[in-house]
Amino acid sequence: MRARDIMTTALHTVRRDTPVREVVGLLLDRRISGVPVVEGERVVGIISEGDLILRERAQRPRGGMAFLAQQLFEDHDKLAREYRKAHGLLAEDVMTRDVITVRPGTPVAEVAHVMAERQVKRLPVVEDDRLVGIVTRADILKAVAQRETAADGGPTHRSDAAIADALIASLRREPWAEVEHLAVSCSDGYVTLQGAVESLAEREAVEVAARAIAGVREVSNELAVQPNLDLDAS
Repeated sequence: MRARDIMTTALHTVRRDTPVREVVGLLLDRRISGVPVVEGERVVGIISEGDLILRERAQRPRGGMAFLAQQLFEDHDKLAREYRKAHGLLAEDVMTRDVITVRPGTPVAEVAHVMAERQVKRLPVVEDDRLVGIVTRADILKAVAQRETAADGGPTHRSDAAIADALIASLRREPWAEVEHLAVSCSDGYVTLQGAVESLAEREAVEVAARAIAGVREVSNELAVQPNLDLDAS
């Protein structure tokens, strides 16, 4: 599944010269949390609730040690950008200008990765320098729901050996998994996990991976937690 499959194409946009009060009204009326700023069909910025919250934060009383610390230690360029966002009257004043975009063919998994890494809630989808859609976190969740539904309808009758092999293959794709220290057995869909992992988080993750394999009925997690497992083994 790719960005084009989940993106919203009924787009709400504003121009550089749109007054901020109209931007706020659009977000409230359409119940959306952000909007692209366009010049023609080209994305030149994006405005989120976070950009607009700065306007309210600017109403705090100023002075004292906090103000002095800002003068002495904080990045003045950053403070100036925040002032522009907090006091600007037009969309171009408050918008975020370094817009992260994706292409229609970007895999949904990569879109989700970019959102998580860059801590953004929406990504404009651009083709040939033209805005064609937008992907939000809600769109990602819908894709997750579709995948989970498809998985529920997947094969449930598979051999015990196939279940164990599928789990090991799944774990080999994960950089945190120490497959060589694991022993997986399966009988009539009941999986037993034995061996050792380095942390409680890894123990829990291996169990989650096992439960996700189609055909698994139950999981018995007997993994031992041994910090510095690789060092102990050597």
